[in-house]
Amino acid sequence: FNYCNLLTKLQVEMTTHSIKVGIVQENPIVGDISGNTVLAVKAINELKKGNPDIILFTEMFLTGYPPEDLLLREGFIDQIEQKVEFIRKQIPDSISVIFGAPCKESNRLYNSAYLIQHGRVRTYHKQKLPNYGVFDEKRYFESGDGTFVFECQNRRIGLVICEDAWEAEPVRMAVNQGAQMLISI
Repeated sequence: FNYCNLLTKLQVEMTTHSIKVGIVQENPIVGDISGNTVLAVKAINELKKGNPDIILFTEMFLTGYPPEDLLLREGFIDQIEQKVEFIRKQIPDSISVIFGAPCKESNRLYNSAYLIQHGRVRTYHKQKLPNYGVFDEKRYFESGDGTFVFECQNRRIGLVICEDAWEAEPVRMAVNQGAQMLISI
């Protein structure tokens, strides 16, 4: 595995608590949902030895980036949903895991961040979709419009994806919902 130092200890000195973050820096293969799931589970199992509070993966880790027309294949989203559930079952309650993958809700497809925490799966949908140069996200995904804030180690953390952090509105919305810090995958 190529994990940039396997476990990075991020000290967030806001009062008396720190947050220990495991960062996975791997190169998932576009379209290899099963192989990328194996990478994720191996990374989680390795990093959990260091007792992290949060393990972070990249945007679209489960599918590789960019999945493009694979998103249109029958059964592709079903595979993602099955693998998200498989990953959920591998995570101890003491660790929060965040990774990117497409999410389909109400017949709409989103570029999403999945948070698995205390046995529960929650999603945040990317708001600012790039559509220039090599990026064509508006062709495949709907823009999210909600904010996402969760708690870890008595800290309120806002979750965004890539370009969401470059724009004022998604960050402002997270801060207005009480975020004390931000994670951008």
